[in-house]
Amino acid sequence: MMRSARHWVAIACGFLAAAAAALAQPAPADTPVMLEQIVAAVDDEVVLLSEIVADLQFHALQAGGMPPAAEQRTLLEQAREARIQEKLLVAKARRDQIQIGDEELEQALDNHIANLRKQAGSESRFQAELAREGFSERDLRKTLREPLREQMLAQRVVERVALEQAVSAEELRRYYDESRDDPARIPLRPRAVELSHLVVIPQAAPEQEAALRARLGEAQRRLAAGEEFAVVATALSEDPAAARGGDLGWWALKDIALPELALALAELAPGQTAEEVRSERGYHILKMEERDGQRVRFRQIFFALPLSEADRQAARDRAREAWQKLQAGADWQAVVGEYSDDAPTRDQGGRLPRIPEEQLDDRYRTVVEALEPGEYSGVFPGRHGYQILRLETRDAARPYAFEEVADRLRAELVGRKRNEAIEQYLATLEKEIVVSRAELPPVEEIAGLTEAE
Repeated sequence: MMRSARHWVAIACGFLAAAAAALAQPAPADTPVMLEQIVAAVDDEVVLLSEIVADLQFHALQAGGMPPAAEQRTLLEQAREARIQEKLLVAKARRDQIQIGDEELEQALDNHIANLRKQAGSESRFQAELAREGFSERDLRKTLREPLREQMLAQRVVERVALEQAVSAEELRRYYDESRDDPARIPLRPRAVELSHLVVIPQAAPEQEAALRARLGEAQRRLAAGEEFAVVATALSEDPAAARGGDLGWWALKDIALPELALALAELAPGQTAEEVRSERGYHILKMEERDGQRVRFRQIFFALPLSEADRQAARDRAREAWQKLQAGADWQAVVGEYSDDAPTRDQGGRLPRIPEEQLDDRYRTVVEALEPGEYSGVFPGRHGYQILRLETRDAARPYAFEEVADRLRAELVGRKRNEAIEQYLATLEKEIVVSRAELPPVEEIAGLTEAE
């Protein structure tokens, strides 16, 4: 779907990315004059065919390609309605004499251009993209200023309508009672376990560790001197992705096997770098290229920990020594404190967050299924070294209690009420403010829209 009233609150914060994309792709010189024809009017403001074509092109950019011709007319109509809604809100803001001060506008421009810099990945790439399209940063600011002012005006009106919506305790409880037996609204809380673990990670000999840190230091110095991340990765990284400049492509954070990497990446914005991340496999330097919520595209420079079979055997022996102490009746928490190499959990008796059983990978699920609460496993090779697991609790699948989902349901209900209020408000505005629509031309007559297969 393209933009609609239902998505206005989110759009109010982010739509200018489309404007920036439009700047980067000017219309070709032979674009037919018909692109400048008026397809709608709101008060004394017009919507041009070229504007909704640009919206469709941006939609295609996000989707990875132009949609089939059969869908293009529907998408153009949706784009026109979104433009009409935008202009209705701006017209209302101006009638109500809502103002956006110059200082506030300049700050918003600064923030928006800073986001574009992050998306570019580096200052040099940002400047190169501007230069390639014949733009200076001053040109960019000038071109974005009025679209941003209008968006901020529309946002003021949306916020005023949205903030009037509230949910009472009675409404929330009624919504829960109506929803709790509907798995589409409130699915069952899945069967889950709470675990503790003891993990012994194989360690390299001190001289090997020192050599590894020396290679890491060389990469860090080259990056600090201004070399491109991809160049340093190609030259130094001990990873198959080195041939691609360290580019590891897109990953869901939850699917990244090394928790140290997932935690570091969760904190990075596009263009930012984590200069030193230590995992059981070695040292990593990470650079965030792009992110989409919990999905990330990143590069790494990797230096592998050179482990010998003797190093691994020493870790196995140490884990077995811990297990033997447990078998002899030693306290679990004391043994974890003495033997576990997992620093974040060691002082808490190795306690791990509650996890649905379905999210455990096969090797862990097999171990856990054989345990009763309070029991611990033997030593086994886990994801992070040689591990011993202790099952703390196992919960059966069950409905969520009201208190467990009240915050989520409140946000859902408030969002629904706000969307409905905004839609009703837009319908009222269209009765107050003159809106006209012209017939859209056939898509096959519009330049740039018929290339889709």
